[in-house]
Amino acid sequence: MKALFSRRPNDVEDGLLVADHVERRHVPRAVVELDGCPPFERVHVQTARSDYEVVVIDGAEGDVIVRGGAHCPEFRRARLAGATSPSGAPIKPNAIEVGRRLELVVDGSAIVTTPVQKVWHHVQDKPDDD
Repeated sequence: MKALFSRRPNDVEDGLLVADHVERRHVPRAVVELDGCPPFERVHVQTARSDYEVVVIDGAEGDVIVRGGAHCPEFRRARLAGATSPSGAPIKPNAIEVGRRLELVVDGSAIVTTPVQKVWHHVQDKPDDD
């Protein structure tokens, strides 16, 4: 399977990943809580079997669009239920956490991923108003 996200050695400057000469920082996290994400923030999730790209629409409601895995080869509207335990019990609503499974609801059907191995999101710095 082709990875959605790649890292090339020349993408790293001063320990931060950058792309296309736009100042962006790819910030690795153990937990990303959607409540703290602004609209259109991109969150990347790597599980044991798949890579996912999640775009936040309304973090407080868990409203996202997602691409990745067998169920979402193209972007699809979804609700991110949260991080779940191995038994499937919700642990953190509206959150993605390393070591936990990600639960999404797409077209009324629950999708539970394999455990999350990595999660990171793009933080784009605002230009100065000088």
